[in-house]
Amino acid sequence: MNIDNKFDCIVIGAGVSGIHSALLLAKQNKRVLLLESTLYIGGRARSFIDKQSGDSIDNGQHALMGCYTQFLSILSTLNTDNLLYRQPHLSVPFMYSDGHSDMLKADVFSGALGVAFGILNLKKLSLSEKISALYFALRIRLGLAKSGSLTAFEFLLSENQSTHSIEILWTPIILATLNGNPKEVAASLFVQVLTLAFLGKKDASTLILPKVGLSDLLSPFPDWLAKHNGICKLGESVEEIVFQDSRPSAVITKSGEIYHSHSIIMAIPPKSIKRILHKECKEYEFYEALDQYTFSPIISVYLWIDKEFPDLEFAALLGTNTQWVFHKNAFMHNNISSTLLSCTVSAGNDSIDDEGASIAMQCLQEIKLCFPSVKDATLLHWKVIKEKHATFLATPEIENKRHSTYTDIEGLFIAGDWTDTKLPATLEGAAISGYHAANAVLTSKSTVFSHS
Repeated sequence: MNIDNKFDCIVIGAGVSGIHSALLLAKQNKRVLLLESTLYIGGRARSFIDKQSGDSIDNGQHALMGCYTQFLSILSTLNTDNLLYRQPHLSVPFMYSDGHSDMLKADVFSGALGVAFGILNLKKLSLSEKISALYFALRIRLGLAKSGSLTAFEFLLSENQSTHSIEILWTPIILATLNGNPKEVAASLFVQVLTLAFLGKKDASTLILPKVGLSDLLSPFPDWLAKHNGICKLGESVEEIVFQDSRPSAVITKSGEIYHSHSIIMAIPPKSIKRILHKECKEYEFYEALDQYTFSPIISVYLWIDKEFPDLEFAALLGTNTQWVFHKNAFMHNNISSTLLSCTVSAGNDSIDDEGASIAMQCLQEIKLCFPSVKDATLLHWKVIKEKHATFLATPEIENKRHSTYTDIEGLFIAGDWTDTKLPATLEGAAISGYHAANAVLTSKSTVFSHS
């Protein structure tokens, strides 16, 4: 056996979870091979150059938060954390389709107390709704609010939140973090989001935006891995995992290469796992359970307009199909050809089959309603990106059955934001999954190859 083809661990998939697991294993002096079927790393967290404008745009807009400790640690290791714009404190503008606005601003105190004061200053909530929201937040903070198997909507109603406050305060948070309708998604995940982010410590709730394309944040990784005795191979699709004595021993790629390891992390979606494993693993419980997941789409809309946009980085939109708008000129590090807006339609099932031009024009009209100062703007260019399987749909049923990183097969592990991270399908969820997978390999009884 060629020692150059022997590894302590093989990671399949160079998304955030695969990158993090490989990075952590390499830090522990393990020889890691990372195989990625595409020609880029980052999975859905990637950017590319728009041909018409020449601007760098992301596959989908991502906003980070101060509580994203695992994902931020990746960027710290790669020395790209300096390419982030960090809010000094949580500040979220709310723009309504009637032209009115509101602001959730947590600048008086840090942490949960600051968020509480921000809620008190919201103009669109009545006094009784503010008091109810604060009491609800306190119950969560003290661990008294029990979500059980309720949906987020059912849970909020049970906690005396009015349908009005659900619509203008809680729904934007749910859509942004869980990518699902409040009547569908698990309340338990919603509670976790509130606990870690908005009711967490100090700067946990502050929003962080990349000043560069997402690919630029992760681009140093292949070289970093090479310097730590690992290899990252792009455009190398895994066709099969070879098993010996009921545990993995090698992978075979589409090009016919064979790489050997007794520890394999599959950091890829459920459908891709089933393709690689074929049916030789059908008797295992984890294999059939891969079919349980359904997915929720996200539509990203980029609009180039000829008018100056208000002086803000982003805003939540209410009363519109478009839920968030990001003013890329306000925080991007590189020059942009004209005013560039990145808009997001989460849980976009109702629009996913619409023509791109129709989606872009609807988005522009909604922007004009919410921001009267650009009502005369001319659309110079647009780009619509549809991710039909952007995130798993975190229903209460699925949340109770999400996959552990462990499988029934010794030495075979699973990673991805859809696994049991206790978080939604976010960059942080993916990074935490990578952490769990790396730790599983390090504590596994699987034999590692000797390189002496």
